[in-house]
Amino acid sequence: MTSNELNKILKANPTLTLHGYEDNLYQHRGYYENINKEQNPMTDKYLHEIDACISWLGRQKMLKNTNAKRVTSYELKHHVETEYKMYIPAGCMIVACIFLETPFTREKGSPDVWIPISKKIV
Repeated sequence: MTSNELNKILKANPTLTLHGYEDNLYQHRGYYENINKEQNPMTDKYLHEIDACISWLGRQKMLKNTNAKRVTSYELKHHVETEYKMYIPAGCMIVACIFLETPFTREKGSPDVWIPISKKIV
């Protein structure tokens, strides 16, 4: 992924932060209070982490039924961390989904998204 490609994704998704979507938190308290664009911006500093997510996600088999069993972007980022032995912010997995045109749905009340990937693969 290039800086220009990331900027295009961020322009189309203005509330996407390093840790997920900031506008999807509803009334949650605690950890989610720290997710905002000003404190945790997604920048090209994280292109290496995004590329790791793109590489990992591109090798996975997506479910045809997007309403079937799904896994959150937060859960999947841990698999990338294990394989690549580095910290992956959850927002990087969302950027990878958008870049690969992987369908996802926003998780109500959470910065994360649901991704239609088999839990057997994960």
